[in-house]
Amino acid sequence: MKASYRTIIFCLTELGGKYIPNESLAVYPCTFPDAPNSKYAKHFPIVLEYQLEEYPKHFSTNTKAFMDWKERQLDISNCLTRLLSATTNHHFFKEDKIVDSGIWGIPKDGEVGIEARSIWVEEIFFWPEMGENLYNNPLMSQSEILTAPVVSVTENDSDYHYYFEGRHPEYPDKIVFPDCASNALYSYAHLDTKTQIKIDAITQLIDNGLALIGRMKSLSFLSFVAAIETLVNMTTTTAIEFCRGCGIGNCRGCGHKKYQVRSKFVDFLSNYVSDSEENKKIYRKIYDRRSKITHEGALLLGDAHQNWSKRTVSDQEFMLHKITMQIARVSLVNYLLKQGHFSQI
Repeated sequence: MKASYRTIIFCLTELGGKYIPNESLAVYPCTFPDAPNSKYAKHFPIVLEYQLEEYPKHFSTNTKAFMDWKERQLDISNCLTRLLSATTNHHFFKEDKIVDSGIWGIPKDGEVGIEARSIWVEEIFFWPEMGENLYNNPLMSQSEILTAPVVSVTENDSDYHYYFEGRHPEYPDKIVFPDCASNALYSYAHLDTKTQIKIDAITQLIDNGLALIGRMKSLSFLSFVAAIETLVNMTTTTAIEFCRGCGIGNCRGCGHKKYQVRSKFVDFLSNYVSDSEENKKIYRKIYDRRSKITHEGALLLGDAHQNWSKRTVSDQEFMLHKITMQIARVSLVNYLLKQGHFSQI
């Protein structure tokens, strides 16, 4: 028998209402009366509710059984949080701790003047009634909560309008979900365990890319590319004969020469994102940039040095980074839709 469990996650964008893609998953704004609140907050708290096999009472005398169940509970909540990040335009996360012991900071909820002084604080979201609120409150039945906006992915005759056109003009400051997300989440829930574990690794890579995007740009970029490459390896079945000396091979289907690894990368994205010649050029550029970072240490500008004078190049790299992030999301969504026998975007 399954029961509902809840945890607190965060997003850099505010959730304006509930989102319930299926009977086993829901997210809500954290609106408990006693929960912490601040007009300065940029990490908006959200309640993630999910289904799991009910905690057996006899586990109280079986430490190993309890630990196994608790591990499963944490894995499910973490995987669902990352999956929301990988299928939408928003980064959902738990504690964003830099170090476990705390951080220096200045409280912003009071007056901050020239006499302000840093204090050592723990990075934790907590209130005394937290346990009671999360475990004794059936949030899924609260119909009075507004519904979060869900929009079409293919708005305005654009195949991937939601993913590539930035914030939605009607909801610029709110979390907006794509209409394909519910089917993608359904497909994930019905994958076999082996495939699901692979998808969990991919969503972790995408989550890494999102978490590092403003801190370590090159590692963030590589995380998005690694997510795509993992999908490539999951879907590539056609053998390519290639010369061990030059790395160039002949396709068994048409006989044309192909670069083995980069070609698989481009072929996969052609099937799961877009097969236009213009986009294929972008895919090659992404892979080549990945190779330069990995093999030559050619980091994205701003990582090792500031390079303020190279603004044009920096802007071009930023756009390639952003496009790679969204291509990773779109290719994963389309892979999941295909596994669930839904039409790709």
